[in-house]
Formats: sequence, structure tokens, C-alpha cells
Amino acid sequence: MRLHRTGWRSADQIRAELEVLEFLDHRLPPAIRVPRPRRTQTGDLVVSDGTRLYSLLGWIPGTPARPDTGLDVAAVELLGRGLGAIHTALDGWDGAGSAPVRWDADSLFTAGSPGLMGIDFAGLDDVLDPADRQLFTRIADQSRAIFDVTDDWGLLHGDYILGNCHWWLAAGSRRLGVLDFDDFGFGPRAYDLGPVLGNLFDFTESWPDNAPAVVRGYRSAHELPDSVVATLPIMMAARHASMCLWILGHTGQAGAPDRDHIRLRMQLATACLDIDPGVFFGTSG
Repeated sequence: MRLHRTGWRSADQIRAELEVLEFLDHRLPPAIRVPRPRRTQTGDLVVSDGTRLYSLLGWIPGTPARPDTGLDVAAVELLGRGLGAIHTALDGWDGAGSAPVRWDADSLFTAGSPGLMGIDFAGLDDVLDPADRQLFTRIADQSRAIFDVTDDWGLLHGDYILGNCHWWLAAGSRRLGVLDFDDFGFGPRAYDLGPVLGNLFDFTESWPDNAPAVVRGYRSAHELPDSVVATLPIMMAARHASMCLWILGHTGQAGAPDRDHIRLRMQLATACLDIDPGVFFGTSG
């Protein structure tokens, strides 16, 4: 049972997310699973008690894993294939127009970010020092330029991170369960790779092997030109920078923004921009 956060999604938007999960449940390969929504006796996917919205999802077994807790290169390659398979499957869904948000430079980096939850965008100036604030703008501008020339737009998971991926064994084979489609929307597919690559980058010893594994896995299920792979460090930085507005909004609602977390995100974004895609992804920068 899910109790949905007030003000984040309308009932129709939540229904669209759940309809996507129903669609994917029948179209993903056996090694990759998503939660299967449960409908009410009247066939609805969302119910209301007059104040809050509720929905029900089937169980996905397994637990998350990281490179320091047993996530090996073969699993990382399956991570890439899982996201690629989701993107390819969703190319066949005819409800793209009902996606709750368009993930573009405006919704990721400006006052139009849904993650702000009504908090003033100008609050970012009070948290970041001038150098980080300039960096935030530079990442936003670079991302916008990439998005403007990107051909592969479509439905995104929106939060494809290690914590939203569960692992288990079935009949001796590894299985991947992908959870939490709350942030699903329409946007540039390359951006959807930024979150999980950012997670893996935190584990420096395994990063040289894991970075190309994600790309290999993704390419086994969905097209990914070298020209797009070369932008992945910026997509990783874009994820961290855009999360600054999510943190500002969600922690600001609770009383005070989490300044340390926002500053950490900009430190991580800086590190991502130093990644040479030719070295780690096998492409020219």
C-alpha cells in the first residue's frame, strides 16, 4: 500500500505511472521486473479518502546492492540493460502525453522545478557560495545545449539509482527488480543514466570497470550513440545539480534547507565534470 505525498502528484498522474507499470509488466524480459499494480474491485488504480491518495503495488523480492556489498560487473551490466529495456519498451506505450512532468532544463534547473514544492528558487543563492552558484548555472546551460540537440526523447524512470534496484536469484539466474517510478516523466533518455552512474562513481576502485559495463548493458537493449555517451559526465553532474532544488524544496518545507547536502551535491557535480568519457566510457570527449 502506498500513501502518496500531498501536492506531488494528482490522481490522474499517479494513474499514468501505474498504467506504465502495467504496460512494462508484460513487455520486459524475464530477468527484469517492475512492481505490478493492483486494481480495486471497480477497476481503478487510485483511491482517495477525501484527503489523501492511495495505491497498491505487488511485491518485488530481493534487496539493493552496491559495489562494496556484492554488486559485480555482470550485475552492473544488467543494470544498464534494465534501463535500456525499460526505455525500449516504453517507446511502444501510447500514453506518453499523460506523463506527469517533462524533464527538461526548465524543470530541472529553474523556478519551474516541481521538486521545489513551492519553496522560492532564490533560496539557492542563500545556500550556495558564488562559485557553486555559477557552476550550477553552467551545468544548467550545458545540459540545455545537450537537450536541444538530443534526438532520443521519451519516457524516463526519473530516479534510476542503486537503492531503487533489487536483486535476487531465481532458478540460478540473477534477477533485477526496478522500483519507485514516482518521478517518471518525458525527457532526454541520456539524463536517465545520470543517477545510477553517479552512484557508481562514488565507488572509485570499481568505477573503471563499472562505467563501461553500464554503457555495454544499455546498448544491448537500446541505442546509445557515442556522441551521447560523451555527454554522460555532464548528465551525472546535471543529476546532482538538479537535486539541489529537490533538497531545497523538500527540506525547506520542514523548516530549513539542508545546506550541507546541497553543498555536497555541488562537490559531486564538480567531480563528475572532471570525468574523461574517452577514458571511462571508451568514447572521445
